[in-house]
Amino acid sequence: MKVAVIDVDGNHFPNLALMKLSAWHKQQGDEVEWWNGLKHYDVVYKSKVFDGLYTEDMEFCIQADRIVEGGTGYGLDNRLPEEIEHTCPDYDLYHIWDTAYGFLTRGCPRRCPFCIVSQKEGAASYQASELTEFYHGQREIVLLDPNLLACPGVERLLQNLAESRAQVDLTQGLDIRLMDRDTIHLLNRISFSRIRFAWDDPKEDLTDAFQQVARHTKLRDPARRVVYVLTNYGSS
Repeated sequence: MKVAVIDVDGNHFPNLALMKLSAWHKQQGDEVEWWNGLKHYDVVYKSKVFDGLYTEDMEFCIQADRIVEGGTGYGLDNRLPEEIEHTCPDYDLYHIWDTAYGFLTRGCPRRCPFCIVSQKEGAASYQASELTEFYHGQREIVLLDPNLLACPGVERLLQNLAESRAQVDLTQGLDIRLMDRDTIHLLNRISFSRIRFAWDDPKEDLTDAFQQVARHTKLRDPARRVVYVLTNYGSS
């Protein structure tokens, strides 16, 4: 088969679903490439993370026997088949040589009204994969987990990250409400370029929790401690 992929968002951040689709098709002996409007394909995959408020859908004519649209930008019900979901991503698709991307956990118990995670993945954090599913000794690990610390047994996952000795980037904010001295100790064993936290509701006073982390984290440089704060959503 001749297969093409389209990253509709085109925001220079690699699309994990497309990398997994590419890897799976190549394992079946199919040819995979970025979509070329002058060619005809057996199947074309379009993936869009953001809805129309942020990413407009492309309106080009696509020559293909089958066109598959996926990602939260198209709806919450479309999911990768299990055998593709657990395929190691094709990092060559984005010319990524020394970084691993993936989810260790999915879901979040917070049910924040502005967030689609609980609707899409469930209102509980659960382990989605092992680190070895998408990491094979790369220098950096980029995690996309929505609420890593809420997952039962997270201690083992943090231990695996520490033992990898890779530099870890948790792109989503850690839930500061779940931080205690033991968790901070485990996080201190992981190599972070920076660590991010979520303060989703500025009306909730989390000062004590942040002060505890500031006192005990090994990242002393404030520039390496980032806090996401949601503004203008029920607040001024």
